[in-house]
Amino acid sequence: MRPLERLTESQDERLLQVRLACPDITRACDLARAFADLVRHRRGYLLQEWIRQAEQDAPKPMKGYAGFLRQDLDAVTAGLTSPGAPGSSKDM
Repeated sequence: MRPLERLTESQDERLLQVRLACPDITRACDLARAFADLVRHRRGYLLQEWIRQAEQDAPKPMKGYAGFLRQDLDAVTAGLTSPGAPGSSKDM
């Protein structure tokens, strides 16, 4: 899940080959990168939309993960908020 700009040329080329060969991997990769962005940049406000997208057209394991996150949406969203926001670990 390295950021795309940090891939070597050969890694980028291989990733493209895999993505072209398998649409499920392409969708899973896109969703995983989007989720990593939510975590990395603490964008909890986008989580519900990410879950909706994953439940709609992701490969089965990712749909399951999205459903798992939905079960405790408030807590997960709070964990993905910016530092110092109400409900973040800094306040606890």
